[in-house]
Amino acid sequence: MSWSNVEVKISGKNYSASKRNSSPEFCFPSDTKIKLGQTIVCDDTSYEVTRVTDVANRGEILEVETKEKDIDESQTRRDQDNTGEEDV
Repeated sequence: MSWSNVEVKISGKNYSASKRNSSPEFCFPSDTKIKLGQTIVCDDTSYEVTRVTDVANRGEILEVETKEKDIDESQTRRDQDNTGEEDV
C-alpha cells in the first residue's frame, strides 16, 4: 500500500495531499476544508468526494475516499468541430 505526495485543486485552491497509488483515496491535513460531493482535481483528473473520515478522531488527518468523475459527453460533443471545414 504505497502513497505519493501530490498537489490537488479544491474550489480553485491548491493543496498538498497524499494519494494512494492503488485507489482514488487521498489524505489531507485536518484543516483542509473538504466536504462530500466536492470535486478534487489531481493530475488533470477530476474526482468526486464520496467519504471523509477523521482518522482515529484525533483531528490530525482526513482520509478522503473519491470516485473518478465521468467526462460530460454532451460537453465533449459540443466542443467538437462539426462544420465539415478543413482545419488550415
